Amino acid sequence: MVGSPVHEKGHRGQEVARLQRHLGVHPDGEFGARTELALKNYQDTNGLVPDGRSGPKTREVLGIQIYSGIDISKWNKITSWDKLVASGMASFCWIKATEGNSYVCPVFPEHSKAAKAMGIPYGAYHFARPDLHTDPHKEVTNFASHCIPTPGNLRPVLDFEVAGDHSADSLRSWVATFLSEFETQVGVEPIVYTGGNMVKYHLDSDTTGISDYDLWHAFYPRRSKLCRGIKKDRLGGWKEWSVWQWTGSGNLPGTSGEIDRNWLVGGRPAFERMIIE
Repeated sequence: MVGSPVHEKGHRGQEVARLQRHLGVHPDGEFGARTELALKNYQDTNGLVPDGRSGPKTREVLGIQIYSGIDISKWNKITSWDKLVASGMASFCWIKATEGNSYVCPVFPEHSKAAKAMGIPYGAYHFARPDLHTDPHKEVTNFASHCIPTPGNLRPVLDFEVAGDHSADSLRSWVATFLSEFETQVGVEPIVYTGGNMVKYHLDSDTTGISDYDLWHAFYPRRSKLCRGIKKDRLGGWKEWSVWQWTGSGNLPGTSGEIDRNWLVGGRPAFERMIIE
């Protein structure tokens, strides 16, 4: 069961660069000998095992923790929330609330109530259907009507992963309009969930008006390649991602069947940015 990632020599990507910045090493995103030496020195100075590997304990001392979390819909069955929480892999949870102009997920209230009872920060997401509707305003109304922002909950998410026959320009406008209108109606800045194919091939890598919002990125490499991170050509105008959905086929205690798993990066300040004040 993969938990929080461990970075070591030979790894690369955004979180290696974050580690380097905190160690005072040039942040090229490549974990080489210089980064390893700097990390060993830091670990030795701070009472950690000087193994040159950036795991949960080291990142916690550095203040750049990586939190493990899940997202769920009616397709996911939680058999024991107690076991799920005890696994340490559900520090946060996004739950499907709505889709398109009128669909409301029937288990959203049940999942929300359970997450709240267990003390898991949770939030709602809307599955966008620009493939069905040229005007996003009814979808905004649907989501806003069933996503009541509450302090302590996670910020709401626009799940954007289908395009239909839109051109890059019309799709970009659709998504940007949804985000802006939702924020105006609800008073909370939403988060964008999407993947590299949408960015590269449906938006032509131009995320103007979209990449102003925090990114939750979907990318499922082989587990042996997780250490390579997310390539920048998948990100369009985003300088970095905030949450990585790294698998859609995870298995965790207290769940039945496969479940989406995520990493939220940047330490406690970044985690708190995801929470409604």
